[in-house]
Amino acid sequence: MKYMVIRASDVKHIDFDKVEQTSVDTLRYNNKKTQTFVKWKSKCECCDRAFTKPSFLSKCKNTTGPLTHEQMKEILSYDLWTPRNPSNEELERSMRTVKESPNTEYAEEE
Repeated sequence: MKYMVIRASDVKHIDFDKVEQTSVDTLRYNNKKTQTFVKWKSKCECCDRAFTKPSFLSKCKNTTGPLTHEQMKEILSYDLWTPRNPSNEELERSMRTVKESPNTEYAEEE
């Protein structure tokens, strides 16, 4: 497989028939939602013939790649791509906000 990191604004150029992702809904974005990536087969499975990168990628600006699987794994390990778990303090603050909200209505149990 080969990978290319692209800007989120370039998602409109993706030809999903040429990549492993099946739709916009199957793309993984970085934490800021500013970048995503696509992957495609780099070789034909039957004859080992090398594939070129999908032509739609020429419409994408400020790309990173093509990348190998190992290079993509390294990028995904960076903080920008690692899902962030909120701290306990952030969760408690969020819960206080919900409880203190004057417009919150609670259904009474019957």
